[in-house]
Amino acid sequence: MQVIRNGLLVLLVLGAPGCGGSSAKQAIGREEAAQAYIDGMAALESKDYATAQQQLTVAIDTGFLNIDRYVNASTKRAIAYAAQGDFDTALAELDELLKDAPNTDEIHAVRSFVFEKQGKDREAKAAWEAARKINRSVKKVEG
Repeated sequence: MQVIRNGLLVLLVLGAPGCGGSSAKQAIGREEAAQAYIDGMAALESKDYATAQQQLTVAIDTGFLNIDRYVNASTKRAIAYAAQGDFDTALAELDELLKDAPNTDEIHAVRSFVFEKQGKDREAKAAWEAARKINRSVKKVEG
């Protein structure tokens, strides 16, 4: 009887507005974001760009990624867009990130990748030089 009473109390507390329901939703949102991020990164690694784009979009759209994962997911999604030939969307995403992102070296490296995919060698070289100017050890993006 005590177990049932305690269970009902927990349900009442979690069900009461502002009393734990939102924290439960946040926990679920963070879990969903984390799983979509992991799935998106795995898809990108296996060169399944459509799935990577989809899963990274889910992770980003949840609003529960921390800033580092958000920027990483966004740059990786830009790679997926570019690998599928959607260069304008990839560059728009990267341009938006350049405004506030803490690690702009990686963003410039991805811009270099996008320009290379488009056959824009001069722009690719300039973006790569910008990345290397910020961080000499930045890695070249391959897709």
